[in-house]
Amino acid sequence: MQLKRLLPRLLAAFVAWSAVAYLVLPLYMAGVVPATSVLVDLLPSHGAAVKLASQHPWVGCTIQKGDSPAAVEQVSSLVLTYNALIYLALLTAATGLDWRQRGRMAAFGMPCLFVFHIVDLGLTVQSRVLSIVAGQHYDFRQHFGLWFTVVKVYSFLSLMALKQALPLVLFYAQWRRVKEKVLAAGGTGSGPS
Repeated sequence: MQLKRLLPRLLAAFVAWSAVAYLVLPLYMAGVVPATSVLVDLLPSHGAAVKLASQHPWVGCTIQKGDSPAAVEQVSSLVLTYNALIYLALLTAATGLDWRQRGRMAAFGMPCLFVFHIVDLGLTVQSRVLSIVAGQHYDFRQHFGLWFTVVKVYSFLSLMALKQALPLVLFYAQWRRVKEKVLAAGGTGSGPS
């Protein structure tokens, strides 16, 4: 399919899924936030108490260390999950896929994105915790911390590229697999083009 025909379909699908997401996001985050709280409890807290709460359209994060005042941080649930909209728009706009193939792809892809959202939010919170309780690690010469560095690099890459690239890579890998199955079965018309 030509790019100039695909782009309007992709944009329309993205707008439609955005409208659906506006209604579904509070329910979705009601699953992501408790699961992320379990992950955050497993990550090193450096003596800080961390609590998450879904406050649509935000995820509230309260970080308190000792007797110091609690730091209240917010993470946008829209920024956290918009890559699911990219994936669903690609799945909807692609030609040559029947609804069963799209359903199977979504049945695998959406749980992958759900797990990614849990891990991504967990590491985003961990990055905020480390900024508050282990800020001395910003000075690499005197206070190098490997975990601090890994979390901060992940946080930067996630914000700049990973969130956008993941749905593209996931869709492309699934699309290629469907195309290979169709070609292996000797078909040409029902597979993706």
